[in-house]
Amino acid sequence: MRSAVPASVRAERDDAFTRLRRDDSQSRAAVMKVLDTLSQRYPQWVGVRATQALAQTLELDDQRAILRRRLADAEALKTTLARLEAERTPADWKAQSDAVRARLEQLRKQTDPMVDAVNALESRLNATRDALNRLPPGNEDDERSRLRADAVFAGVAGRAERAISDAE
Repeated sequence: MRSAVPASVRAERDDAFTRLRRDDSQSRAAVMKVLDTLSQRYPQWVGVRATQALAQTLELDDQRAILRRRLADAEALKTTLARLEAERTPADWKAQSDAVRARLEQLRKQTDPMVDAVNALESRLNATRDALNRLPPGNEDDERSRLRADAVFAGVAGRAERAISDAE
């Protein structure tokens, strides 16, 4: 596949990978757009598909972490609300419980769309990984990209042994 992908396009993918290492949501969003475009232009290029899978895996992991944190916050607020309503103390318990209810509603409005976004990203990642897994082996650089993507995916999925063996 090396001959079918111009050096300038490979440099564009390498630049995207470099920006991906910044590990912030804005860089990842920009990188994913570049990789989506490159994978559409060069659908048989293992390296770009692998880098795309890597970017999506990192984004999915971050979005899941944010969602888990917000859901944990909501559970803590529910516990606080139940305690306030059961004990009916302190004197302003009613005002506090109303404030907790408002915060819970605010969290619900944030988390409901996040659940949909995480599910959509997971579906995109699965489609990208399926496309990558159907591709024949690429050159050595492309196969290293594939192994990197597989190792990170295994790590995010909680399969540490697989992640370590892929990384080695």
